[in-house]
Amino acid sequence: MGKSVKIKDLLKPALFHQISGDESALEREVFVPEMNRPGFELAGFFKHTDFRRIILFGEKEISFVKEMSKESQLACFSKLANDETPCIIIAKGYSCPEILKNIAIKRNFPIFETTQATGRVSIDLTGTLDEALAAETLMHALEVCDNDRLRLSLNLSFSCSLRIGELLGLTWDCIDISPEAIEENRAYVYVNKELQRVTKEALKELDGKDVLLVFPEKSKINKTVRILKTPKTETSVRKIFLPKSVAVMLQEWKAKQEEAKEVLGSEYQDFNLVMATTFGHPTDGVAIRNDLKKLIQKYDLPPVVFHSLRHTSVTYKLKLNG
Repeated sequence: MGKSVKIKDLLKPALFHQISGDESALEREVFVPEMNRPGFELAGFFKHTDFRRIILFGEKEISFVKEMSKESQLACFSKLANDETPCIIIAKGYSCPEILKNIAIKRNFPIFETTQATGRVSIDLTGTLDEALAAETLMHALEVCDNDRLRLSLNLSFSCSLRIGELLGLTWDCIDISPEAIEENRAYVYVNKELQRVTKEALKELDGKDVLLVFPEKSKINKTVRILKTPKTETSVRKIFLPKSVAVMLQEWKAKQEEAKEVLGSEYQDFNLVMATTFGHPTDGVAIRNDLKKLIQKYDLPPVVFHSLRHTSVTYKLKLNG
């Protein structure tokens, strides 16, 4: 199956009190980030139920259960507490319905109670799972990716928490990947600008403010232009140290770029961009996103949008960087 997170790594004892299932039950895996509020299931509709989701009971569900007969509860809970469902969480300080608890104990199925509000549980767990599953997906994507540009883009975005505009705006004068720096673990990138595509009207309104460079137009009929500009906030300007693996990857990329310059000569327009096209032009964000989309489709990976990569956890960054 796909990438997953184990229940034991997701639900912390300080917030979630386990009332059924032993330690082996905590080995169950979660494959999707979404929660299931089982209103339809309590009413007897299971046709479209995704049992891969964590089931979350809140005030409405508990109130509905109180109106159900014991026979209806037994029939419903027997279907919910199955081998595929990761676990059930009872939120907002409510107690687990007795029939559900008995079924769970008999089946060694994990149920948790928490005093947290139902909405808070849903938001926090969905966010945590989104981040963890995106990181796992990226780790696999890096293993199978044979597109050098995309592989470098993913590594930089992932390890340096770069927005796509910051990634595409990197210039070689703001990077130290000298052999000495790499050997001493002080290779770095300095983020002080970003690439943006703006309308010509917007560029006129800016009147040069925060604009470092306007790239030549490919066509006079275009209504937009690409620019290098300073970041919106001072906190966006930062120095980020590179892991050795990514620094070496940048060295190899630069070597290929220098070779292209020699071969193309005057045809190469040198703007000193790291993520330049074959002829030196800036790379569009849509090109990177399309490369990622093709990779996801080719290897049947869970859908991940590029901007989510910068939010992945430190744990996975350490795993990536060795």
